[in-house]
Amino acid sequence: MTIDQLIGFLSQPRQICITTHTRPDGDAIGSSAALALLLRDMGHKAHLLLPNKAPAIFDFLPCYADVLCYDQQPDACLEALAQAELIFILDLNDYKRLEGLTLPIAQHTAPKILIDHHLDPQIEPNWAWCNPHISSTAELVYQFMGLIGRHPYLTPPIATCIYTGIATDTGRFKYNTQANTLAVVSELLRCGLDMQHVNGQIFDRQTESQLRLQGFCLYERMTILPQYQAAYIALSTDDLTRFNFEDGDLEGVVNMPLSIDGINVSVLLAERDGKIRLSFRSKGNLAINHIAQRYFAGGGHANAAGGTSYASLPDTIAQMAAALARLYEK
Repeated sequence: MTIDQLIGFLSQPRQICITTHTRPDGDAIGSSAALALLLRDMGHKAHLLLPNKAPAIFDFLPCYADVLCYDQQPDACLEALAQAELIFILDLNDYKRLEGLTLPIAQHTAPKILIDHHLDPQIEPNWAWCNPHISSTAELVYQFMGLIGRHPYLTPPIATCIYTGIATDTGRFKYNTQANTLAVVSELLRCGLDMQHVNGQIFDRQTESQLRLQGFCLYERMTILPQYQAAYIALSTDDLTRFNFEDGDLEGVVNMPLSIDGINVSVLLAERDGKIRLSFRSKGNLAINHIAQRYFAGGGHANAAGGTSYASLPDTIAQMAAALARLYEK
């Protein structure tokens, strides 16, 4: 499929499904919601299907209330897919990251469109708009709007969703931010984005238990590995239960140790549902995505990656420390 063929396909009303990765973050939900609004404005019936619910801090976004979550509404998701004439896959490079939606999406016969900024995509779509050097999938959605001639129809709700993805995936413009990214934000402001309001919704809404969990992470669960210029925070299931953990409560915690002078790598390990999720962050040219990929069946960007372990928490910590040692092997 070429871009002209896709434009032609979208020239009449269609049944469309949009999906993104499990445990959706700001870029996943922001880019997906922006695309859903765009397609609905074009006259299409666009369903937003998620493997599971996005954190409540994103409940201010348009489309949040009508998202279909496969872990809660499998029949509704499958019904929407049964009618789908086109499927958009956003912000992921491997069908496995769709969890329960993996087979229903991968085996679907409708044309698939991939919009993503991760390295080494394992998905073979009918058409793709991918660039690992772009700040976020939300910024790629903005570019996609230009490709299909929809920039003149950029609305404040769409601008809100795109900004959410950009702001969260750049850590409020602390990394992976280029001139083109700021140019996009400038255009979003011109089109009615209320940046102060969105920043307040994303970054200044925390519960008491969430703040206490963050303090506990730093005071009780952070370990420094000076020999590797690294720090890690390891949380057990009991730790999370103690603080009434909800999805999104650990957003940004993995970045906190990087503010320590001399710490260039940070790892967050969280034990949930019989497995341990690892989040990796690093500074500068120190790439950690190959560690996530090689040792923890994951992947991601050079400075931001994730993986999963099914070993115990102590064994996973030991494996993680051994992997960090290899960062400095020549």
